[in-house]
Amino acid sequence: MIYMNRRYIVVTPCRNEEKNLPNLMQSMTAQTLRPALWVIVDDGSTDKTERRRHETRLNCL
Repeated sequence: MIYMNRRYIVVTPCRNEEKNLPNLMQSMTAQTLRPALWVIVDDGSTDKTERRRHETRLNCL
C-alpha cells in the first residue's frame, strides 16, 4: 500500500477516562497502520486514569 511508509503521531487528551481507556488502547493497537508515537495527555484526572495507563506500560505525558 502507498501509506505503509508513512509515519504519524497520535495525541489523545483524556480526563477521567478510566472506564474508556482500555477500549481506546485496544482500538489503537488493532490498527493496521500503527502510529510512530502515541501520546496520551492526562488533563488532571481525579479517577484512576493514570493508574490504568501505567498498567498497560504506555508512555504518557
